Amino acid sequence: MKIDEINRILNSRSVKDFTDWSERHLVYYHGFLPSIIEEGKGATLRDVTGKEYLDFASIVVSVNVGHGDKRVTDAMKEQLDLMTSTTGTFLNVPEVKLAKLVAEITPEKLTRSFFLTSGSEAVELAIKTARRYTGKLNIFSRWGGYHGNTPGALSASGAALYKRIYDPVVPGFLKIPPPYCYRCDFGLEYPDCGIVCAKVLDSAIVYEHPDTVAAVIAEPIIGGGGAVVPPDEYIPELRKICDEHGVLLILDEVITGFGRTGKMFCCEHYGVTPDVMSVAKGIGSSYVPLSAVITKDEIAEGVADHTKGVHFSTYGNHPLSCAAALANIKVIIEDKLVENAARMGEYCLKALKDMVEESPVLGEARGKGLLLGVEIVKDKETKTPDLDLGMSIRQKALEKGLYFSLSRIRMKDAVIMVFGPPLNITKEQVDRALEIFDSAVKEAQAE
Repeated sequence: MKIDEINRILNSRSVKDFTDWSERHLVYYHGFLPSIIEEGKGATLRDVTGKEYLDFASIVVSVNVGHGDKRVTDAMKEQLDLMTSTTGTFLNVPEVKLAKLVAEITPEKLTRSFFLTSGSEAVELAIKTARRYTGKLNIFSRWGGYHGNTPGALSASGAALYKRIYDPVVPGFLKIPPPYCYRCDFGLEYPDCGIVCAKVLDSAIVYEHPDTVAAVIAEPIIGGGGAVVPPDEYIPELRKICDEHGVLLILDEVITGFGRTGKMFCCEHYGVTPDVMSVAKGIGSSYVPLSAVITKDEIAEGVADHTKGVHFSTYGNHPLSCAAALANIKVIIEDKLVENAARMGEYCLKALKDMVEESPVLGEARGKGLLLGVEIVKDKETKTPDLDLGMSIRQKALEKGLYFSLSRIRMKDAVIMVFGPPLNITKEQVDRALEIFDSAVKEAQAE
C-alpha cells in the first residue's frame, strides 16, 4: 500500500467512506446503532453528521466522569511523554499510586489490587484467584447475571444467548435464581418471601458439598440485565451463607463501582465487604481500557507463591491506564460525583415511577443512584414483555437525540430500558431525557 492511500484513509472526513468501510471491513459479532460517533463532551455525543445525542447510558454504563474531561486527558498526555508501557514486567509509578488510592477508597480489608484491561479479564482473574486460594473448583453464579465474554466469565454468566453458540463452556459453574422480585422465580412477593432466592444458595452448596465450592460470584445489582436491585437483606444473606460454608464471596462491581449507585461501591449500601471484587468501567471511565481485581491481604499472600503458578498480562498494570484512573478517581471525589449520582438518581427514579403510574406499558421502574431500569410490557397484569414496543421506543428516542440501553436477552426475555448517564449529569439534562423518553413511549404506544 502506498503512503498516499494510507493518508487518504487517515485523513478522510467522508461519511460515505465511514459507512462503506464499516460495512465492508468490520465483523458484526453484535449489532451497532446506525450512527458513527466522533466526539463526546460531558453527557453529550456528536456523530459524523453533526447530530447530537444526550448520552443517558454513558456508552455502556462506563463513562462515569463524562466524556472529554480535560483533567483526565491531560494526565494521559503527561504520562505518554514519560512511559507508554512496562509490559507487566516492571512496577511503574502510576500503578503503585493507584493501588494505594484504591486501597483508601474501597471497603475495609480490600487492600490489594492487580490491574488489567477489561471487566471480563478481571472476572477471569477473580475466578482464578478463588480457585487457586481455596484449592476448590466450583463457582456459584446466577441466571440472568452477566460477567463477561471470555470463556470463564461467560461460563459464570447466566444469559443463554451470549453463550449457547459457544458451548461447551468451562466446567465447574453452577447457577441459582436471581433476586428478580418483579418476576420472582418462586412466585412469591417481597417481603413475605423470606428472601428464598438467597437462602436457596445454602441448600445448593450443601448438595454440591462445601469442600467442592470455591466461591459465589454476583453483581450486587444485576446491571446490564436490567438494573435488577435485590432486597436489602439479600447481599448480607449471601455473605452469611458463604461464611458459614467457608466459601469466598466475589462481588462483580464492573458496572456498579466508582460512584454509579450513589455510593463509591455498591456493596456499601448493604454493609458487606466481599473477599474479592472485580471492577472496570468507572475506574477509568473507559478513557483507556482498565480493570482490576481487588482483594484482602490474606488472599493476596495466599496466591503469591510463584513456584505454584503465575498470572501474567502484557497489558497488566499499564501505566497510561493507571494514570488515567488516578485522574478519573480524583475527579469523582473532587466534583462530588458520588453525591450527585445519589441526588440525580433519586430525582430521576421518582419521575420514572410517576410515568409508570400513568402508563399501561411501563411495568416497573427501579434502581439505585444512576443505574435505573424500566420494564416494557404489553399489560401490567400479565407483565408480558413487549420487544417490538421496546425497540420502537428506543428508536424514536434516538431520533429525538436520546441514547439509552435496552436489555432484552438476559432476564426471562424481559424488555428493560436501562438508564446510566454520566455521574455529572445535570437536572436540566435529566429533565430533557425524561421528556424525550415520555414522548417516545407515547408515540410508540399510539402506533
